[in-house]
Amino acid sequence: MMRTMFRSIRFGWLLLLLGFLGPGGASQAATAGLTDMFAARQVVVTDSGQALGSNVGATLEPSEPTHGGKPGGHSVWLSWTAPADGVLTVDTTGSDFDTLLGAYVLQPGGGPPLGRLHEVGRNDNNGSALTSLVQFGVTAGTNYEFAVDGYFGATGNITLNWNLLRSSSPPPILLSVPNDQSLTVGSTLILSVAIQATGPVKLSWFFNDVELDNEENNTLIIANFQPQNVGEYKLRIDANNIRFYTDAVEIEINSEGLTATLARDRLFDSLGSGLQGDDGLGTSTSSLITPRSRHIVLQAAAQPIGVTRGLNGTQIFNTSFATSDPGEPAHCGISGGASYWFAYIPPSGGTLALNTDGSSMDTVLAVYTYDPPLLGYQSLIPITCDNNSGANSLTSKLQFTADPTRTYLVVVDGVGGARGIAYLNYSFTAQQPVVPPTITTPPVDQTVNLNASASFAVSASGSAPLSYQWLHNAAPLTGATNATLNLPNVTAADAGSYTVTVSNSAGAATSAPATLVVLVPPAITAGPTNLAVNLNASASFAVSASGSAPLSYQWLHNAAPLTGATNATLSLPNVTAADAGSYAVTVSNSAGAATSAPATLTIFGNLAVKQDPDSKVVTIELPLTGQGNFDIEFTDQLNPPTWTTWPGSLTVSSGIASFTIVPQPNEIHFFRAHFR
Repeated sequence: MMRTMFRSIRFGWLLLLLGFLGPGGASQAATAGLTDMFAARQVVVTDSGQALGSNVGATLEPSEPTHGGKPGGHSVWLSWTAPADGVLTVDTTGSDFDTLLGAYVLQPGGGPPLGRLHEVGRNDNNGSALTSLVQFGVTAGTNYEFAVDGYFGATGNITLNWNLLRSSSPPPILLSVPNDQSLTVGSTLILSVAIQATGPVKLSWFFNDVELDNEENNTLIIANFQPQNVGEYKLRIDANNIRFYTDAVEIEINSEGLTATLARDRLFDSLGSGLQGDDGLGTSTSSLITPRSRHIVLQAAAQPIGVTRGLNGTQIFNTSFATSDPGEPAHCGISGGASYWFAYIPPSGGTLALNTDGSSMDTVLAVYTYDPPLLGYQSLIPITCDNNSGANSLTSKLQFTADPTRTYLVVVDGVGGARGIAYLNYSFTAQQPVVPPTITTPPVDQTVNLNASASFAVSASGSAPLSYQWLHNAAPLTGATNATLNLPNVTAADAGSYTVTVSNSAGAATSAPATLVVLVPPAITAGPTNLAVNLNASASFAVSASGSAPLSYQWLHNAAPLTGATNATLSLPNVTAADAGSYAVTVSNSAGAATSAPATLTIFGNLAVKQDPDSKVVTIELPLTGQGNFDIEFTDQLNPPTWTTWPGSLTVSSGIASFTIVPQPNEIHFFRAHFR
């Protein structure tokens, strides 16, 4: 996890350089290359220089150590011969990926050279940067081997820089430094740094970057170790006008006495110090990480019969230097910024209860798992989380059913970036193995009317907690995460196939699909229109309607149903006067019915022309049945392009429409009735 302040590194870096260049100490610079194979490494002998290269495609060799103390997988090499005594700084500043850096001395003897490498410096992250930096004392004429690797298999372009600060006499050499570890409350902490020095050396111990009073030996002893003592310890070394620090050692508390079990401030690092539960029935397993696969591998390790671990305990650690990684999720949706990770594998199937009671800050607690390989935060599968359910409403509390075949990643974060002493209390209760879900009662098909409500339900067996996700036409429905799915006021778009996936930590089961049919009532889209036909001619009405099939039709004449008139079209051959009147149609389905607006059928008889013998006035009569709307039109041409509406009055009485004209000499008129 990236730091917000400079952090010490294994074998330290120079915070203050007071030395001077000794004889022959003129600065020299060189450019070199990096090689994949150790035997083919280039050798340089300059005070300062730079090597450029890439670890893309690089490999690990048999017997090769783990560089920077972290899994890698793609290492490259450079050899450097010290031209003088002094303190050497080596860093990967300018590299474009998360680097690991190791510095070694090749010891004499037989066997593979890589197996004879003695580490003199290591680093993962240099403060808040993802590049690496080591500093250590060197003696003239000694060969030092530098390896650059990528954190958990990362690759990219490398810039390796080195610079020697010459000294008038050999500087102190760090032979060994303590490792991170956990203790029990009340035990004694002993941290010892082995130093080789030819002259006076002044030593000072620091705790969380604060100098401890009167602690000026190479060994630090704290009796009756308590939670307030957890954190980072480092030793400052002053000699030959040079000051540097050892790498910070992180000390935590594990109440079960598991010295190698540690919470870590980086996700991947937590896998290498995780807690593997043991039920005390024989052997247990310890966790290892393979550099290339990035996931936990279980390796059998003999444990005495009756020894149990990982069942009930507390891990206590200090998050004062913690931050969050880029891309790390907001745990439980809460803004954090100071997260620590703890890997846990249960001893068997059961319930794991976690809380952060005792922590000095407001915490948020979350649990994840993953399907190997763990490639990063995108691989995390959320299990459960909590913010303020702890004893003081600031700490966190949760429990879940744990699967012994899975690795769980527990994260404790500080709300709003809060930091301090964190307690992770765990309690495991063994129970039956986690049973994956089985659908016992699937959802069933439903048919409902438009705007009605629909409901699907599922029953499933399996270990709790069970999670539900409903899908509509194979697409997940947002917020549909209960055993019952309610659909109020359904629309036509809600019709289709519905399934539900039920899941828990052991697996998932998806139901058979259930179909929702939404019945849409009929709607008249095009109704019948008014007609006027001659007596004994044919008439036809038609209707168009929408709605769920099947649609049924019933025609009505003057509001009375017509026997057998049950199609979308009504045909009336050889109409008589009795057929005149109002026609409508009712369209229905199981969701409802709709009746069209009425259309009128008017039936015309034959025109009759009468002339009064005295007045010579001509009367034209047109028999009709029904309430037809028509105009009388006339023309004086046999094949007229247009007709003219008769301007005179029209009288309708007793089914006879009549009008009169006074003929003029040599006048010819043609008349017609035009229905409108």
